[in-house]
Amino acid sequence: MDFRAAIHPVSLVVNCFLRPDVPLPGRDSPVVSMEEQFREKAWGVAEQNYRDEQFSVARFAEEMALSRAQLHRKMKANTGLSSSAFIRNFRLGCARILLLARVAPIGEIAFMTGFSSASTFSKCFSAR
Repeated sequence: MDFRAAIHPVSLVVNCFLRPDVPLPGRDSPVVSMEEQFREKAWGVAEQNYRDEQFSVARFAEEMALSRAQLHRKMKANTGLSSSAFIRNFRLGCARILLLARVAPIGEIAFMTGFSSASTFSKCFSAR
């Protein structure tokens, strides 16, 4: 009997514990990593709050059940963006969709997506 063939099932199970993104044999759904769960939660919180002009990093951290510093570290590690950049980019992405759909004038879309002024929106949108 080949040594590699004998240890293959064991190494596969051990690898699944060491690498959570590798599904266990026989499972239909893939294992969702902690990072992916974090990104999904952050996306959901942003989706629920992006229209609110008062939605800030402090409130984002509160809804994520993290301190501001911990949220910043996790956001930077998982998305490559700071918390404020993530919120801003999320709002800009939503604004882009609304602009392409020609739902409303630019000024209204700025306020619909949580920007406090049309000029701030224009500067952020142009920079991106």
